[in-house]
Amino acid sequence: MAVTTAHTKAELARIMNLAYEGEAITACLINALSAVEIDDPIETWLQHEVLPVSNGYYRFYSGGLPAGEYSYTSESNEQPVLDIEFSASGGSITYTHILLLLDAYSIGQYTSGEGPSSLVGTVSLSTGVDLTEDELTLDADYDDVSDDDVCTVTLDQGGTIPTGLTAGTRYYIKTTAVDKITLHTATPVASGNIVDITATGEGTLRVRRCRGSVYNVMEETAANVINDSAKVGYKTTILVDD
Repeated sequence: MAVTTAHTKAELARIMNLAYEGEAITACLINALSAVEIDDPIETWLQHEVLPVSNGYYRFYSGGLPAGEYSYTSESNEQPVLDIEFSASGGSITYTHILLLLDAYSIGQYTSGEGPSSLVGTVSLSTGVDLTEDELTLDADYDDVSDDDVCTVTLDQGGTIPTGLTAGTRYYIKTTAVDKITLHTATPVASGNIVDITATGEGTLRVRRCRGSVYNVMEETAANVINDSAKVGYKTTILVDD
């Protein structure tokens, strides 16, 4: 029986890095104060993502990452330093964390508009809820979705969430018409796992895609503000440890 030699740390890190080569990092601005924990899942973090409303906020998208190189100092594989930049336009942006997601978008894919966003669309609760069909009507500016896409919902300040829905919960989308969806508690989506909405609520509901996974969280020591027409930049190294 042959015995193979164990991999060195450098070789193991190189092998692991192959899974990251060509993948993309998405950076999001979060305004959460002490409302979340570092190891909370993506649906919890997205409850506090800055809204792209008249402030110029869009997520940063790295595009495909190149192959990394092994660092004997950190004992990990490292991609080149990533320059992350956010700009404010039409208003200021306040945030406390930068959330790094892996696989939030396919390579080269952006959502509609000027840049990437988590928003599938918004629902005006006064007119956009069908209690009979448990159906939500997305406002005109919505992004393409597919059956079984995973999402969560957030409610703009001052509103009331529809009865049956819970913020910070994972749901799965079923498209019922061009601008209409139902939400489900499991996948594949079916009539047996549809969310039963029993009251419409008030205000504006936002359906947010939960694509990808949390890679890392960068935390500010205090809430930071990007003033109108200003930019802020960060440098970070993406590490693949063994």
